Amino acid sequence: MALVLPPRGESGCSSKVRAAHLLSILDLPESGQFSALSGDSGVLSASSQLVSSIDTISPMTRDAAVFGRIAVAHAFNDLYACAAKPTDACVSFGLDPASIESGDGAALIRSVKSVLDRGKVRLCKAHTYMSQATQVTLSVVGVQNHPLRRMRKGSEYALV
Repeated sequence: MALVLPPRGESGCSSKVRAAHLLSILDLPESGQFSALSGDSGVLSASSQLVSSIDTISPMTRDAAVFGRIAVAHAFNDLYACAAKPTDACVSFGLDPASIESGDGAALIRSVKSVLDRGKVRLCKAHTYMSQATQVTLSVVGVQNHPLRRMRKGSEYALV
């Protein structure tokens, strides 16, 4: 059996709520507070070297093992973009009855765990829940050795 793909435009990380709607939902003014919605990761208040990211991802492939590898790589990339090395992860798996019966749910969980192990990223907590569609939510934390300077529009930067 293969994973069920969501409708076009609602898979992977591409099914985000529009920023204009989030500003309204979160009751943020349209100017000045948009930074609360930007970026895929942020520095934790406990330490300026700790960076965190969270993503919920729907299948973009029917192969559960490939989907698991892509989901972890996507979460890691948010930290890599901030020059952070992933160290810890929490994962939540939303599994539909078909993925459980077919073994796809187990293949997905094994795949995610395998990628975390290969990257030497500690799995702090895993959670499962019944869902109408298969999804993976990953919260990852990493360490920045050298925090990136905030880029400003119109400034010149040497990309080396």
